[in-house]
Amino acid sequence: MRKLFLSVLSILFLLNFTYSQITPFPEFKSTVLSSVYKIESDNNLIGTQCIEWRSGVASYARFYVNDKTEVIITCAEAGGNWDVSSVKPVDYIIEGNRLRISFAESNKIMIHTDTKEVLYIFVESAEEKALIPDNKKVFSILDFGVKPGTEKILSFDIQNAIDVVASKGGGTLLFPAGIYKTGTISIKSKVFLYLAAGARIQASVNKTDYPQDFGKTGSGSEMIYTRLILFDHVTNAGIRGSGEIDGGRHTETIKESMSGILPNLIRIRNCDNISIEGVLLRRAFGWNTHVLFSENIEISNLKSICSGSDGMDIDNSKKVKISDVLISSHDDSFVLKSTTNRYGPPQNVTDIILNDAVLFTVKSALKIGTETNAEKMSDITFENITFAGSRGALVMYIRDGTTISDISYKNMTVKNSKHTIEWIIKNRNGKGKIQNITLNNIDSKEINNVILEGLDKSHLIKNVSINDFKMNGKLLNNFDGIPGNRNRFVENISVNF
Repeated sequence: MRKLFLSVLSILFLLNFTYSQITPFPEFKSTVLSSVYKIESDNNLIGTQCIEWRSGVASYARFYVNDKTEVIITCAEAGGNWDVSSVKPVDYIIEGNRLRISFAESNKIMIHTDTKEVLYIFVESAEEKALIPDNKKVFSILDFGVKPGTEKILSFDIQNAIDVVASKGGGTLLFPAGIYKTGTISIKSKVFLYLAAGARIQASVNKTDYPQDFGKTGSGSEMIYTRLILFDHVTNAGIRGSGEIDGGRHTETIKESMSGILPNLIRIRNCDNISIEGVLLRRAFGWNTHVLFSENIEISNLKSICSGSDGMDIDNSKKVKISDVLISSHDDSFVLKSTTNRYGPPQNVTDIILNDAVLFTVKSALKIGTETNAEKMSDITFENITFAGSRGALVMYIRDGTTISDISYKNMTVKNSKHTIEWIIKNRNGKGKIQNITLNNIDSKEINNVILEGLDKSHLIKNVSINDFKMNGKLLNNFDGIPGNRNRFVENISVNF
Protein backbone atom coordinates (compact mmCIF):
# COMPACT_ATOMS: atom_id res chain seq x y z
CA MET A 1 0.00 0.00 0.00
CA ARG A 2 2.81 2.35 0.86
CA LYS A 3 4.58 1.77 -2.46
CA LEU A 4 1.27 2.23 -4.27
CA PHE A 5 0.77 5.55 -2.51
CA LEU A 6 4.19 6.74 -3.63
CA SER A 7 3.62 5.59 -7.21
CA VAL A 8 0.26 7.35 -7.46
CA LEU A 9 1.78 10.49 -5.96
CA SER A 10 4.54 10.46 -8.55
CA ILE A 11 2.08 9.96 -11.43
CA LEU A 12 -0.09 12.84 -10.22
CA PHE A 13 2.97 15.07 -10.12
CA LEU A 14 3.84 14.21 -13.70
CA LEU A 15 0.28 14.62 -14.95
CA ASN A 16 0.21 18.06 -13.43
CA PHE A 17 3.22 19.04 -15.49
CA THR A 18 1.40 18.11 -18.68
CA TYR A 19 -0.90 21.10 -18.30
CA SER A 20 1.34 23.76 -16.77
CA GLN A 21 4.90 24.98 -17.12
CA ILE A 22 4.87 26.16 -13.49
CA THR A 23 3.52 24.35 -10.46
CA PRO A 24 3.62 26.31 -7.17
CA PHE A 25 4.50 24.55 -3.95
CA PRO A 26 1.63 23.81 -1.56
CA GLU A 27 0.86 26.68 0.81
CA PHE A 28 0.54 26.22 4.55
CA LYS A 29 -2.64 27.37 6.26
CA SER A 30 -0.67 29.78 8.40
CA THR A 31 1.03 31.39 5.41
CA VAL A 32 1.10 35.20 5.38
CA LEU A 33 1.45 36.51 1.83
CA SER A 34 3.62 39.47 0.91
CA SER A 35 1.91 42.82 0.38
CA VAL A 36 5.01 44.12 -1.41
CA TYR A 37 5.68 41.52 -4.11
CA LYS A 38 3.31 39.96 -6.62
CA ILE A 39 4.54 37.10 -8.79
CA GLU A 40 2.61 35.78 -11.78
CA SER A 41 3.05 33.53 -14.77
CA ASP A 42 0.52 33.23 -17.60
CA ASN A 43 -1.77 35.48 -15.52
CA ASN A 44 -1.69 32.98 -12.65
CA LEU A 45 -0.55 34.25 -9.26
CA ILE A 46 2.23 32.45 -7.39
CA GLY A 47 2.02 32.74 -3.61
CA THR A 48 4.81 34.73 -1.94
CA GLN A 49 5.28 33.83 1.73
CA CYS A 50 6.44 36.34 4.34
CA ILE A 51 8.75 35.50 7.21
CA GLU A 52 10.04 37.81 9.91
CA TRP A 53 13.63 38.88 9.41
CA ARG A 54 15.87 40.19 12.16
CA SER A 55 15.87 43.66 10.62
CA GLY A 56 12.47 43.49 8.93
CA VAL A 57 10.63 41.07 6.66
CA ALA A 58 11.65 38.71 3.87
CA SER A 59 9.50 36.89 1.34
CA TYR A 60 10.00 33.81 -0.78
CA ALA A 61 8.25 31.88 -3.52
CA ARG A 62 8.80 28.25 -4.51
CA PHE A 63 7.65 26.52 -7.66
CA TYR A 64 8.52 23.82 -10.18
CA VAL A 65 9.24 24.38 -13.86
CA ASN A 66 9.17 21.78 -16.63
CA ASP A 67 9.99 24.06 -19.56
CA LYS A 68 11.32 27.54 -20.21
CA THR A 69 8.85 30.06 -18.88
CA GLU A 70 8.66 33.72 -17.87
CA VAL A 71 7.68 35.09 -14.50
CA ILE A 72 6.66 38.69 -13.87
CA ILE A 73 7.47 40.20 -10.48
CA THR A 74 5.81 43.44 -9.45
CA CYS A 75 7.08 45.40 -6.45
CA ALA A 76 4.55 47.78 -4.92
CA GLU A 77 7.29 49.95 -3.42
CA ALA A 78 10.04 49.72 -6.05
CA GLY A 79 11.26 52.72 -7.97
CA GLY A 80 13.07 50.76 -10.64
CA ASN A 81 16.18 49.67 -8.74
CA TRP A 82 16.49 45.89 -8.89
CA ASP A 83 19.50 43.83 -7.88
CA VAL A 84 19.38 40.15 -8.88
CA SER A 85 21.76 37.49 -7.56
CA SER A 86 21.42 33.88 -8.69
CA VAL A 87 23.23 30.57 -8.37
CA LYS A 88 22.85 29.98 -12.11
CA PRO A 89 22.71 32.71 -14.78
CA VAL A 90 19.23 34.06 -15.54
CA ASP A 91 17.80 36.38 -18.18
CA TYR A 92 15.75 39.30 -16.92
CA ILE A 93 14.38 42.67 -18.04
CA ILE A 94 13.65 45.59 -15.71
CA GLU A 95 10.52 47.61 -16.52
CA GLY A 96 10.20 50.18 -13.74
CA ASN A 97 8.58 48.45 -10.78
CA ARG A 98 8.33 45.17 -12.73
CA LEU A 99 10.93 42.51 -13.36
CA ARG A 100 10.49 39.95 -16.13
CA ILE A 101 12.66 36.92 -15.49
CA SER A 102 12.94 33.63 -17.40
CA PHE A 103 13.58 30.15 -16.02
CA ALA A 104 14.32 26.88 -17.78
CA GLU A 105 15.91 24.93 -14.93
CA SER A 106 16.23 24.83 -11.18
CA ASN A 107 17.75 27.94 -9.62
CA LYS A 108 17.99 30.05 -6.48
CA ILE A 109 17.58 33.81 -6.75
CA MET A 110 17.83 36.68 -4.28
CA ILE A 111 16.31 40.03 -5.25
CA HIS A 112 16.84 43.42 -3.61
CA THR A 113 14.73 46.45 -4.52
CA ASP A 114 14.14 49.91 -3.06
CA THR A 115 12.09 48.32 -0.30
CA LYS A 116 13.65 46.66 2.75
CA GLU A 117 11.77 43.44 2.01
CA VAL A 118 14.11 40.95 0.34
CA LEU A 119 12.62 38.44 -2.12
CA TYR A 120 13.89 34.89 -2.66
CA ILE A 121 12.78 32.68 -5.53
CA PHE A 122 13.48 28.95 -5.39
CA VAL A 123 12.88 27.09 -8.64
CA GLU A 124 12.92 23.30 -8.82
CA SER A 125 12.85 21.16 -11.94
CA ALA A 126 10.15 18.66 -12.87
CA GLU A 127 12.60 15.82 -12.33
CA GLU A 128 13.24 16.95 -8.77
CA LYS A 129 9.51 17.17 -8.07
CA ALA A 130 8.88 13.62 -9.21
CA LEU A 131 11.84 12.25 -7.27
CA ILE A 132 11.04 9.31 -5.03
CA PRO A 133 13.64 8.06 -2.55
CA ASP A 134 15.88 5.46 -4.17
CA ASN A 135 16.08 3.44 -0.97
CA LYS A 136 13.94 0.30 -1.34
CA LYS A 137 12.71 0.54 2.25
CA VAL A 138 10.27 3.45 2.47
CA PHE A 139 8.22 4.00 5.62
CA SER A 140 5.54 6.67 5.98
CA ILE A 141 5.57 8.59 9.26
CA LEU A 142 1.77 8.35 9.15
CA ASP A 143 2.01 4.58 9.67
CA PHE A 144 3.46 5.29 13.11
CA GLY A 145 0.37 7.19 14.24
CA VAL A 146 1.93 10.60 13.71
CA LYS A 147 -0.67 13.18 12.69
CA PRO A 148 0.56 16.47 11.22
CA GLY A 149 -1.21 19.76 11.70
CA THR A 150 -1.86 19.46 15.44
CA GLU A 151 -0.46 21.43 18.38
CA LYS A 152 0.96 18.26 19.91
CA ILE A 153 4.74 18.13 20.20
CA LEU A 154 5.68 15.01 18.24
CA SER A 155 9.26 14.50 19.44
CA PHE A 156 8.56 11.13 21.09
CA ASP A 157 6.52 9.75 18.18
CA ILE A 158 8.96 10.86 15.49
CA GLN A 159 11.91 9.52 17.48
CA ASN A 160 10.13 6.20 17.90
CA ALA A 161 9.61 5.99 14.12
CA ILE A 162 13.29 6.74 13.49
CA ASP A 163 14.34 4.08 15.99
CA VAL A 164 12.04 1.47 14.43
CA VAL A 165 13.36 2.18 10.92
CA ALA A 166 16.92 1.88 12.25
CA SER A 167 16.09 -1.44 13.94
CA LYS A 168 14.91 -2.80 10.58
CA GLY A 169 18.28 -2.11 9.00
CA GLY A 170 17.54 1.45 7.94
CA GLY A 171 15.48 3.04 5.20
CA THR A 172 13.69 6.24 4.26
CA LEU A 173 11.15 7.79 6.61
CA LEU A 174 8.70 9.76 4.46
CA PHE A 175 6.96 12.89 5.77
CA PRO A 176 3.96 13.72 3.52
CA ALA A 177 2.65 17.29 3.31
CA GLY A 178 1.75 18.79 6.68
CA ILE A 179 3.30 20.51 9.69
CA TYR A 180 5.09 18.34 12.27
CA LYS A 181 5.87 20.13 15.54
CA THR A 182 8.80 18.70 17.43
CA GLY A 183 11.70 19.30 19.76
CA THR A 184 15.07 17.59 19.36
CA ILE A 185 15.12 14.39 17.29
CA SER A 186 18.18 12.19 16.71
CA ILE A 187 18.80 10.54 13.35
CA LYS A 188 20.29 7.04 13.40
CA SER A 189 22.69 5.32 11.01
CA LYS A 190 21.20 4.26 7.65
CA VAL A 191 18.07 6.37 8.23
CA PHE A 192 17.06 9.12 5.80
CA LEU A 193 14.28 11.62 6.39
CA TYR A 194 12.39 12.50 3.21
CA LEU A 195 10.36 15.71 3.42
CA ALA A 196 7.83 15.86 0.60
CA ALA A 197 6.74 19.18 -0.92
CA GLY A 198 4.44 20.83 1.60
CA ALA A 199 5.99 19.02 4.58
CA ARG A 200 7.48 21.13 7.35
CA ILE A 201 9.41 20.08 10.43
CA GLN A 202 8.32 22.85 12.80
CA ALA A 203 10.54 23.45 15.83
CA SER A 204 8.95 23.72 19.23
CA VAL A 205 9.43 27.14 20.83
CA ASN A 206 9.56 25.70 24.35
CA LYS A 207 13.12 25.22 25.56
CA THR A 208 12.15 22.22 27.70
CA ASP A 209 11.84 20.26 24.42
CA TYR A 210 15.60 20.59 23.80
CA PRO A 211 18.20 18.55 25.72
CA GLN A 212 21.09 20.84 26.64
CA ASP A 213 24.86 20.36 26.46
CA PHE A 214 27.05 22.71 28.45
CA GLY A 215 30.45 23.82 27.25
CA LYS A 216 32.59 26.81 26.36
CA THR A 217 33.12 28.87 23.24
CA GLY A 218 36.53 29.42 21.67
CA SER A 219 36.92 32.60 23.72
CA GLY A 220 36.26 30.67 26.95
CA SER A 221 32.77 31.94 27.72
CA GLU A 222 30.07 29.54 28.92
CA MET A 223 27.73 28.21 26.22
CA ILE A 224 24.58 26.07 26.13
CA TYR A 225 24.37 23.88 23.01
CA THR A 226 21.03 22.67 21.66
CA ARG A 227 19.72 21.53 18.29
CA LEU A 228 16.53 20.55 16.47
CA ILE A 229 17.88 17.68 14.34
CA LEU A 230 20.96 15.84 15.60
CA PHE A 231 23.27 13.42 13.82
CA ASP A 232 25.65 12.08 16.49
CA HIS A 233 28.14 9.23 15.80
CA VAL A 234 26.07 8.32 12.73
CA THR A 235 27.09 6.87 9.35
CA ASN A 236 25.22 6.70 6.04
CA ALA A 237 22.23 8.89 6.86
CA GLY A 238 20.67 12.17 5.78
CA ILE A 239 17.77 14.43 4.94
CA ARG A 240 16.27 14.71 1.45
CA GLY A 241 13.26 16.15 -0.32
CA SER A 242 11.60 19.48 -1.04
CA GLY A 243 10.10 20.20 2.37
CA GLU A 244 11.05 22.74 5.02
CA ILE A 245 12.71 22.82 8.43
CA ASP A 246 11.58 25.84 10.46
CA GLY A 247 13.31 26.91 13.66
CA GLY A 248 10.47 29.21 14.71
CA ARG A 249 12.63 32.20 15.59
CA HIS A 250 10.87 35.53 15.96
CA THR A 251 11.03 38.39 18.42
CA GLU A 252 8.65 37.09 21.07
CA THR A 253 10.05 33.57 21.27
CA ILE A 254 13.54 34.97 21.81
CA LYS A 255 12.35 37.12 24.69
CA GLU A 256 10.13 34.54 26.32
CA SER A 257 9.85 30.78 25.82
CA MET A 258 13.28 30.22 24.23
CA SER A 259 15.25 32.63 26.37
CA GLY A 260 18.79 31.42 27.05
CA ILE A 261 19.13 28.81 24.28
CA LEU A 262 19.91 29.03 20.57
CA PRO A 263 19.27 25.65 18.90
CA ASN A 264 20.93 24.73 15.63
CA LEU A 265 18.50 23.53 13.00
CA ILE A 266 20.90 20.72 12.09
CA ARG A 267 23.96 19.51 13.97
CA ILE A 268 26.20 16.82 12.48
CA ARG A 269 28.69 15.61 15.11
CA ASN A 270 31.28 12.82 14.88
CA CYS A 271 29.69 11.47 11.69
CA ASP A 272 30.74 9.92 8.40
CA ASN A 273 28.91 9.95 5.06
CA ILE A 274 25.98 12.27 5.77
CA SER A 275 23.99 14.04 3.04
CA ILE A 276 21.54 16.95 3.16
CA GLU A 277 19.72 17.60 -0.11
CA GLY A 278 16.91 19.77 -1.42
CA VAL A 279 15.29 21.14 1.72
CA LEU A 280 14.58 24.72 2.77
CA LEU A 281 15.92 25.84 6.15
CA ARG A 282 14.40 28.92 7.80
CA ARG A 283 14.25 30.92 11.02
CA ALA A 284 17.06 29.26 12.98
CA PHE A 285 17.76 30.49 16.49
CA GLY A 286 21.48 29.76 16.47
CA TRP A 287 23.92 28.48 13.90
CA ASN A 288 21.78 27.09 11.15
CA THR A 289 23.89 24.04 10.24
CA HIS A 290 26.91 22.94 12.29
CA VAL A 291 29.20 20.16 11.02
CA LEU A 292 31.58 19.13 13.81
CA PHE A 293 34.33 16.45 13.87
CA SER A 294 32.88 14.81 10.77
CA GLU A 295 33.95 13.70 7.29
CA ASN A 296 32.48 12.78 3.92
CA ILE A 297 29.64 15.27 4.25
CA GLU A 298 27.70 16.38 1.17
CA ILE A 299 25.17 19.22 1.14
CA SER A 300 23.44 20.19 -2.11
CA ASN A 301 20.46 22.11 -3.48
CA LEU A 302 19.98 23.77 -0.10
CA LYS A 303 17.96 26.91 0.55
CA SER A 304 18.79 28.61 3.85
CA ILE A 305 17.14 31.86 4.97
CA CYS A 306 17.88 32.26 8.64
CA SER A 307 18.04 35.52 10.56
CA GLY A 308 19.40 34.09 13.78
CA SER A 309 23.14 33.61 13.42
CA ASP A 310 25.63 31.84 11.14
CA GLY A 311 24.38 30.09 8.04
CA MET A 312 26.73 27.09 7.87
CA ASP A 313 29.74 26.24 10.06
CA ILE A 314 32.21 23.52 9.06
CA ASP A 315 34.16 22.89 12.26
CA ASN A 316 37.10 20.50 12.80
CA SER A 317 35.91 18.52 9.76
CA LYS A 318 37.29 17.24 6.47
CA LYS A 319 36.11 15.98 3.07
CA VAL A 320 33.07 18.23 2.94
CA LYS A 321 31.38 19.27 -0.31
CA ILE A 322 28.68 21.93 -0.53
CA SER A 323 27.15 22.82 -3.89
CA ASP A 324 24.15 24.62 -5.39
CA VAL A 325 23.16 26.57 -2.27
CA LEU A 326 21.74 29.93 -1.27
CA ILE A 327 22.62 31.00 2.26
CA SER A 328 21.21 34.20 3.72
CA SER A 329 22.04 34.90 7.36
CA HIS A 330 22.36 37.69 9.88
CA ASP A 331 25.81 36.59 11.02
CA ASP A 332 28.51 34.88 8.93
CA SER A 333 27.10 32.97 5.96
CA PHE A 334 29.64 30.18 5.37
CA VAL A 335 32.44 29.54 7.84
CA LEU A 336 35.36 27.14 8.15
CA LYS A 337 36.65 26.99 11.71
CA SER A 338 38.34 24.90 14.36
CA THR A 339 36.82 25.44 17.79
CA THR A 340 37.81 24.00 21.14
CA ASN A 341 35.17 22.06 23.03
CA ARG A 342 34.65 18.93 25.08
CA TYR A 343 34.26 16.63 22.06
CA GLY A 344 37.98 16.25 21.45
CA PRO A 345 41.18 18.05 20.46
CA PRO A 346 41.13 20.29 17.37
CA GLN A 347 41.35 18.50 14.03
CA ASN A 348 42.68 19.77 10.73
CA VAL A 349 40.13 21.30 8.38
CA THR A 350 40.99 19.94 4.92
CA ASP A 351 39.51 18.90 1.58
CA ILE A 352 36.60 21.35 1.56
CA ILE A 353 34.68 22.41 -1.57
CA LEU A 354 32.05 25.13 -1.87
CA ASN A 355 30.80 25.80 -5.37
CA ASP A 356 27.78 27.38 -7.06
CA ALA A 357 26.44 29.54 -4.26
CA VAL A 358 24.78 32.85 -3.38
CA LEU A 359 25.78 34.28 0.00
CA PHE A 360 24.26 37.23 1.86
CA THR A 361 24.84 38.64 5.34
CA VAL A 362 25.51 41.83 7.26
CA LYS A 363 28.75 40.27 8.58
CA SER A 364 31.33 38.04 6.81
CA ALA A 365 30.05 36.06 3.84
CA LEU A 366 32.82 33.52 3.12
CA LYS A 367 35.08 33.18 6.12
CA ILE A 368 37.92 31.06 7.46
CA GLY A 369 38.17 31.66 11.23
CA THR A 370 37.81 33.29 13.69
CA GLU A 371 38.43 30.12 15.74
CA THR A 372 41.59 28.57 14.28
CA ASN A 373 42.88 26.02 16.79
CA ALA A 374 43.80 23.28 14.29
CA GLU A 375 47.38 22.79 13.15
CA LYS A 376 46.34 23.50 9.57
CA MET A 377 43.37 24.47 7.41
CA SER A 378 44.20 23.60 3.82
CA ASP A 379 43.23 22.21 0.41
CA ILE A 380 40.08 24.27 0.13
CA THR A 381 38.28 25.29 -3.07
CA PHE A 382 35.71 28.06 -3.49
CA GLU A 383 34.22 28.45 -6.97
CA ASN A 384 31.32 30.22 -8.71
CA ILE A 385 30.07 32.30 -5.80
CA THR A 386 27.97 35.47 -5.84
CA PHE A 387 28.09 37.74 -2.82
CA ALA A 388 24.75 39.56 -2.74
CA GLY A 389 25.82 41.73 0.19
CA SER A 390 28.14 41.56 3.19
CA ARG A 391 30.48 43.49 5.43
CA GLY A 392 33.33 41.33 4.13
CA ALA A 393 33.28 38.92 1.17
CA LEU A 394 36.52 36.89 1.18
CA VAL A 395 37.52 36.84 4.83
CA MET A 396 40.25 35.07 6.83
CA TYR A 397 40.73 35.76 10.52
CA ILE A 398 43.47 33.86 12.35
CA ARG A 399 43.25 34.30 16.12
CA ASP A 400 44.43 30.98 17.58
CA GLY A 401 47.49 29.96 15.60
CA THR A 402 47.02 27.83 12.47
CA THR A 403 48.51 27.68 9.00
CA ILE A 404 45.96 28.44 6.30
CA SER A 405 47.33 27.24 2.96
CA ASP A 406 46.48 25.99 -0.50
CA ILE A 407 43.22 27.88 -0.88
CA SER A 408 41.67 28.54 -4.31
CA TYR A 409 39.07 31.22 -5.04
CA LYS A 410 37.67 31.19 -8.58
CA ASN A 411 34.84 33.12 -10.26
CA MET A 412 33.74 35.41 -7.42
CA THR A 413 31.20 38.22 -7.96
CA VAL A 414 31.14 40.71 -5.09
CA LYS A 415 28.32 43.25 -4.61
CA ASN A 416 27.35 45.60 -1.81
CA SER A 417 30.36 44.81 0.35
CA LYS A 418 32.66 46.98 2.47
CA HIS A 419 35.64 44.64 2.05
CA THR A 420 36.29 42.48 -0.99
CA ILE A 421 39.26 40.87 0.76
CA GLU A 422 39.92 41.00 4.50
CA TRP A 423 42.68 38.73 5.77
CA ILE A 424 44.02 39.50 9.24
CA ILE A 425 46.31 37.55 11.59
CA LYS A 426 46.20 38.28 15.32
CA ASN A 427 47.41 36.47 18.44
CA ARG A 428 44.68 35.44 20.84
CA ASN A 429 45.79 31.88 21.65
CA GLY A 430 48.55 31.42 19.09
CA LYS A 431 50.31 32.89 16.06
CA GLY A 432 49.42 31.72 12.58
CA LYS A 433 50.25 32.10 8.89
CA ILE A 434 48.45 32.46 5.56
CA GLN A 435 50.24 31.16 2.46
CA ASN A 436 49.85 29.69 -1.02
CA ILE A 437 46.56 31.32 -1.98
CA THR A 438 45.26 31.77 -5.55
CA LEU A 439 42.43 34.00 -6.69
CA ASN A 440 41.16 33.90 -10.28
CA ASN A 441 38.47 36.03 -11.90
CA ILE A 442 37.33 38.19 -8.99
CA ASP A 443 34.74 40.79 -10.03
CA SER A 444 34.05 43.42 -7.36
CA LYS A 445 31.23 45.62 -8.64
CA GLU A 446 32.19 48.58 -6.45
CA ILE A 447 35.45 50.09 -5.23
CA ASN A 448 35.96 48.76 -1.72
CA ASN A 449 38.66 47.68 0.70
CA VAL A 450 41.42 45.12 0.30
CA ILE A 451 43.12 44.28 3.60
CA LEU A 452 46.09 41.89 3.87
CA GLU A 453 47.52 42.16 7.36
CA GLY A 454 50.00 39.66 8.76
CA LEU A 455 51.07 39.59 12.39
CA ASP A 456 54.86 40.07 12.27
CA LYS A 457 57.91 39.16 10.19
CA SER A 458 57.61 35.50 11.19
CA HIS A 459 53.86 35.23 10.68
CA LEU A 460 53.20 36.58 7.22
CA ILE A 461 50.62 36.49 4.50
CA LYS A 462 52.71 35.25 1.60
CA ASN A 463 52.68 33.60 -1.82
CA VAL A 464 49.36 35.04 -2.96
CA SER A 465 48.57 35.04 -6.70
CA ILE A 466 45.66 37.25 -7.81
CA ASN A 467 44.65 36.99 -11.47
CA ASP A 468 41.97 38.92 -13.36
CA PHE A 469 40.85 41.01 -10.40
CA LYS A 470 38.29 43.58 -11.50
CA MET A 471 37.06 46.42 -9.31
CA ASN A 472 34.29 48.74 -10.49
CA GLY A 473 34.82 47.46 -14.03
CA LYS A 474 38.59 48.02 -14.10
CA LEU A 475 41.20 45.26 -14.15
CA LEU A 476 43.88 45.78 -11.51
CA ASN A 477 47.61 45.07 -11.53
CA ASN A 478 48.16 46.49 -8.03
CA PHE A 479 46.18 47.84 -5.09
CA ASP A 480 47.36 51.44 -5.36
CA GLY A 481 44.62 54.00 -4.95
CA ILE A 482 42.10 51.61 -3.43
CA PRO A 483 40.47 53.26 -0.40
CA GLY A 484 41.06 51.32 2.79
CA ASN A 485 43.89 49.31 1.22
CA ARG A 486 46.09 48.01 4.03
CA ASN A 487 48.96 45.63 3.30
CA ARG A 488 51.58 44.87 5.95
CA PHE A 489 53.66 41.87 6.92
CA VAL A 490 53.10 40.41 3.47
CA GLU A 491 55.46 38.74 1.03
CA ASN A 492 55.27 37.75 -2.64
CA ILE A 493 51.82 39.16 -3.46
CA SER A 494 51.19 39.31 -7.23
CA VAL A 495 48.27 40.96 -9.03
CA ASN A 496 48.04 40.11 -12.74
CA PHE A 497 45.73 40.39 -15.73
